[in-house]
This record gives sequence, structure tokens and C-alpha cells, in this order.
Amino acid sequence: MAAILRGQPNLYVSHGSRNFKKGGLIGVNNLSITDFISQMLEVEKDYDHCVAVHCIFDPFALQQEAKKNNVTFYGLCRKNTKKQAMSCFYWATKKFLDGDVGISAQVIGMLNQHSDSFSKVNLQPNYITALMFYSLERVVRYNLSLADHSSGLIFMEDFLAHPEKLLELVGAKLSKEQSLDAPKTVSHQQVMSGYDFLANCEDTLDTLASVLTFEFRGEKIKATDVYSRIAENSALVV
Repeated sequence: MAAILRGQPNLYVSHGSRNFKKGGLIGVNNLSITDFISQMLEVEKDYDHCVAVHCIFDPFALQQEAKKNNVTFYGLCRKNTKKQAMSCFYWATKKFLDGDVGISAQVIGMLNQHSDSFSKVNLQPNYITALMFYSLERVVRYNLSLADHSSGLIFMEDFLAHPEKLLELVGAKLSKEQSLDAPKTVSHQQVMSGYDFLANCEDTLDTLASVLTFEFRGEKIKATDVYSRIAENSALVV
């Protein structure tokens, strides 16, 4: 997405960072939401539009600050919650194996808290199960929050099928020379493909998705119901 947006004339794009000017990984030179948006507005003086992709701020707080500054905030997620949760799982597992302190603390805490519950649904009370629990909860809760606290949702499946619709949405001047084909990238799953102990982890996700429920607008829903509940928030007309 960022590559296609960057290919359009007079559009400034930040990706995967909480520092709009300097960029860099999340966790490095992070700015507050207020300062991040201030940087966007400053940079936009020299461009037609500024776009920040995948900055992963809290949706409620980001929407509040965006409204104050006449900035439009769209949520980005997948229609297929399972695939998004699996991608998150491979990302989280890589971070865990690399010794990331934040991820490790959360996963160890979840394992200690929920090991008995895992056993009751015939899941091994181990780090793989805890990582999957972490990933499913993170994806579902974040996507539901995006649905409630954004100006609309951009589903990756819609973007990949109709990238021109996103360019129209952000007000980009379409470049006839620029290819709108999404570049090939290495997925989180591909990065972790050499670890045989992850071979059957989708079964763990299926079990968790069948028993976990989440609060959404006064109701309890399952992960498999997420898209049907948030589809109406789609910002792309396809």
C-alpha cells in the first residue's frame, strides 16, 4: 500500500512508524499522537496530501486528535480475521523468539493466567497457544475499536483488488505511468517457514476462535463474526 501511494506525485507517505518525519520502526523515536499529527500538518505545507500508514496508535485517542485538526483517520484491517490473526501470530512469534521484552512479558502473563482454560478446551498450555491467544485478541479488539473510532475502514482485500479506489479516497493525483500492482513482499509466515513446530498452529487458532467471545456495541460476538459486524464501515466503494 505504501509503495503504491508513494508512486503518486506530490504525496508524502510515512509507513510503520510513530515519527512522521524521521520514520523508523515503532518504538524508535516515537512521538505522541499530538506531535505526530503536528508533523503531518507541517510537512503537508509542501505537498498535496500526507498519509501515514500502519502507525498503530490507539484508535480512540487518534480519532479524537484527528478531529481536532481536520485530519481524516481511516482504519486498515482485513476481511478475513483468521488470516490477519495468523499474520499477527507469526510476527509475534518472531518477536518472542528474538527475545522482545514487551511481547515476552505479555505472553508469559497470558500463559500463567489462562493455562487452565487452555487445558479445558484441549489445547496445550504452552507458549504457542499463548502467542495465538495474544494474536487473536490483539487483532479482534483492535479491529473492533477501529470500526468504532475511525471515519471508515479500508479492507486490504478491497485495496488489493481496486487500488485506484484508495488513491481516489486520499485525493491523490493518479499517475498514468505508475503501476498499481502491489509489489511482492516477504510475509511474516514466510519468515517463520523454517520452524517445524509451528506446522499445525492453525488448529489452535480455530479452537480459540470457536470459544472466545468479544464485547462489541453491547453484544458478545466471536472472531468469526467480526467482518459481518464491521463490513458496513467500509470506506472504499468497490
